[in-house]
Amino acid sequence: MKRLFWALPILLLGISASAFADSITIVLSPNNGGGDNFGFSSIQPGFVVGFGGGTPYDFFNDQGYAPGSIFNGATGVFFSSGSVQFGDNTYDLSGGDGSLFLDSFTFPTNGQNFSILVQAGFSGSAYYWDDNAGQYQTINIGGSAPGTMTFTWYPSAGLYFANPAVFRTAAVTPEPGTLGLMGTGLISLFVLARKRFWANNQRTRAS
Repeated sequence: MKRLFWALPILLLGISASAFADSITIVLSPNNGGGDNFGFSSIQPGFVVGFGGGTPYDFFNDQGYAPGSIFNGATGVFFSSGSVQFGDNTYDLSGGDGSLFLDSFTFPTNGQNFSILVQAGFSGSAYYWDDNAGQYQTINIGGSAPGTMTFTWYPSAGLYFANPAVFRTAAVTPEPGTLGLMGTGLISLFVLARKRFWANNQRTRAS
């Protein structure tokens, strides 16, 4: 399995788990073989979990998709790094893996930019060290959320090229005192990665 496109750290430390409504966020970026390209977070009252990892290179990459081809939305996910917060206690996650499921679909043949609403679901498990118990504990992670996947048509290549995608449930509702912390969250990291992706992508297409 190749390593993946861009690093996706999950900066959840210091964010109160009671500061948000229930939410699921899944992010996925096409990759070119280096860094992580997958992120997941689940926020509930008293509980926050998030991690970064990756999918196999041939699942969602920057090589393009042929018109009329079928996107198969089932794949494994490997774990990179993450954290879980129970109340005021935060633990680093280690080990673990899971499965990602996206709706399958067929690419059109009209040679135009393409967008499609897709439901994403993730399930997996990881481990954290519990000092009180003196042993590793297993935590099951999972959830689903809708999102729009977009693909840009490049006539010179005759292919659709994937863009980064965000899948999320209803917007989180932070308490007034936590609005500033949103800038260090998962979505902000994704926006930065998307800008870098577009800059690199445009240079690649122009060369």
